[in-house]
Amino acid sequence: MTIYSEYFFLENFIAGMVFAYTSKLITGGRPGGRRLVLSGILAGLYAFIIFVPVPHAAAVISVVVFCLVQGQLISAGIAGSVGNAGGERTARTARKKARRIAGCGFVYFLVTVFYGGVTNAILRLGSFRGLAGAVITGSGAMYMPALTYTGLMAAATAAAMVIVIAIRLVKAKRIDRETRVKAAVSFDGVSWVLEGMIDTGNSLREPVTGRPVALVSGEMLKKMTEKLENKEARFVLVPYVSVGERGTLQGYRADSLSVSGAVIVRPVIAASRQSLGDIQILLPGELMERGIYGNS
Repeated sequence: MTIYSEYFFLENFIAGMVFAYTSKLITGGRPGGRRLVLSGILAGLYAFIIFVPVPHAAAVISVVVFCLVQGQLISAGIAGSVGNAGGERTARTARKKARRIAGCGFVYFLVTVFYGGVTNAILRLGSFRGLAGAVITGSGAMYMPALTYTGLMAAATAAAMVIVIAIRLVKAKRIDRETRVKAAVSFDGVSWVLEGMIDTGNSLREPVTGRPVALVSGEMLKKMTEKLENKEARFVLVPYVSVGERGTLQGYRADSLSVSGAVIVRPVIAASRQSLGDIQILLPGELMERGIYGNS
């Protein structure tokens, strides 16, 4: 059988990006273009291990290392929690980062397995033939010839839709369950515990970092920030557009925002132009859609 290296790389490059994108949705990362492309390139290159005769133990190790590297790419951009000052904080941050990389790598592995299983099931339901004798495997990799491309791509697309829909349903259910929450906002070591509500219609973002923005009343924001030593450095302007109106909101970068047991570092807290009623802080729905790593 003739295997064309450029097509072989392209197939695995595309699959690698799909796996990374799905893993980011699950773990809570924001699917960035550059990291997805790099993840796809690594997947395309790693697939060539099929041509390398290696012992089973070495193949298993290579899969683990590959998934950890992918875990590093996937975990980038997922904010960590705030620890104590000094060496203890550094050590805790390092341990948490290592666990997060390992967790994201494991999610990536499960995603590849799940995609394979769903795709295979759809192929069987669709009665696509020619798979059993035409697949080449080796060192933990697999190659499938061109005769199955149409069916394979259709099945993979359907599998992607099934998985993405399942993820969104789970997240939507979670938001419905956690509409009213308590949020703790920290500025310079001072914590403000506020009654909050999740607002799925709030899509405000800080323009530089792209982070979601939480809203409080102007009076509350003034109380929270009036004694800040580096107030100017934390100040940001958040553009907004509403029906018949556009402008900017004044906001500040806090140290952390704790919601439902999770910690979001360096969140943006802005002053709302409208009354929040009995709600002290209005949280964007995206903060509660950030995956298995605590909305971070």
